[in-house]
Amino acid sequence: EYKFPIPVFDCYDSLLWVSSNIKTFGGNIDRISVAGDSAGGNLATVCCIIARDQDGPKIHSQILIYPTVDGTFQFASIERNGKGYLLTKDRMAWFVDQYAVDENDKSDPLFSPIYQEDLVGLPPAFVFTAEYDPLHDEGAAYAQKLKDAGVHTKYKMYEGMVHGFINMPKLAKPCFTAHADIKAFLHEIDNLVKNGI
Repeated sequence: EYKFPIPVFDCYDSLLWVSSNIKTFGGNIDRISVAGDSAGGNLATVCCIIARDQDGPKIHSQILIYPTVDGTFQFASIERNGKGYLLTKDRMAWFVDQYAVDENDKSDPLFSPIYQEDLVGLPPAFVFTAEYDPLHDEGAAYAQKLKDAGVHTKYKMYEGMVHGFINMPKLAKPCFTAHADIKAFLHEIDNLVKNGI
């Protein structure tokens, strides 16, 4: 409904609201995680970047499920997996054009976080991709960029899967594995925090 950057700051405002009100619904302010799949993964990690740069709120972890992190389509899997695997290159181009005001937006780090120069200090991340997803390569590259910046990062590629498989429990059994992996990652980060790491 609204073009870039309005959705980014809507999400960040929501994060601020959660941080300010979390105790009223029994939440733990020290365990706020952000998560999203596809475009939601984009917004999740961009919120982490803004929260870091605005000194809060503190985010415990980020779960990025086959995130879109490059609106310029520079990665090979866009072509390799761009037809025949549910999400197509043409459909992605349409989505990006609905979101961008102009071509310059597509390389803005808040639109395409792969172009964020400094990822140091972001919260621990679990990034996963699907083998036959047009977004596969950019997700893998973003995970590596997080690792290179010293961010505690887990990366996993789910073999044989297509974009959206996390929402297909009746069709894709690895959906259940992915949910278990997310739970395990969150417990891992809890333990790291408890041990002061």
